[in-house]
Amino acid sequence: VFIKEVRREMTLKAGQRCTGVRRIFVPENKLEEVYKAIAAALAQTTIGNPLDPAVRMGSRAGSTQRHEVKEQVSRLLTSSQLVYGSPDSV
Repeated sequence: VFIKEVRREMTLKAGQRCTGVRRIFVPENKLEEVYKAIAAALAQTTIGNPLDPAVRMGSRAGSTQRHEVKEQVSRLLTSSQLVYGSPDSV
């Protein structure tokens, strides 16, 4: 249930909600298990044109927003590690 809810909060409205998940807390001895489970859950999310009924998460509004997201991810990576996806293939 935890993994399902984290995935839902990460993908609902593409993170554009003020109540969307910003961070999750996981016991240190469960970190690897949890990030692998979240990565597997996120891999099931179809990203693309929201007009396609198979798509579950649309794209960003434009290149300016894409650039801003990549900058913020870069900032986060100074104190954390990426466990799913790639900023270069957004």
